[in-house]
Amino acid sequence: MILDEIIKQNSTDGGLDKEAIEEVAELIGSKLIPEVIRIADKYNYDRDSMVKYCADLYSAMAEVATFENWKGGKEWPNKWIPVSERLPEDSGNYLIAIADSNYTNGQYFKISWFYPSDKRWSYRNAAVIAWMPLPEPYKAEGSGKE
Repeated sequence: MILDEIIKQNSTDGGLDKEAIEEVAELIGSKLIPEVIRIADKYNYDRDSMVKYCADLYSAMAEVATFENWKGGKEWPNKWIPVSERLPEDSGNYLIAIADSNYTNGQYFKISWFYPSDKRWSYRNAAVIAWMPLPEPYKAEGSGKE
């Protein structure tokens, strides 16, 4: 089974029609992944690590904001705050950027709890370089449910 067929088989429709799902699967399977592999080869990075980095990045983006809230050319709702400038004042979950030379741009992203009394993150053994608050949880229109 080729990649775009696997993607289509494992996709939830999210209100999209079959043609839209097939077009996105085609984009990912035939264009995005090969381009990520091309970049990995160009810079002599491990292909699996590069694909994992992209998956982590998209996962983090999905947790920070929906694409519906992001309009091309506009900034994300929150801005990165370097830990050298300040740390969060309150305990809670935050999106963090972690320095790691194994990734193409030298960093990856995770959600981590911050403990202000200890000035530490729950995600251990990581060089956290920046953070930002998470957005409000998603709520379906008119349902009052999250």
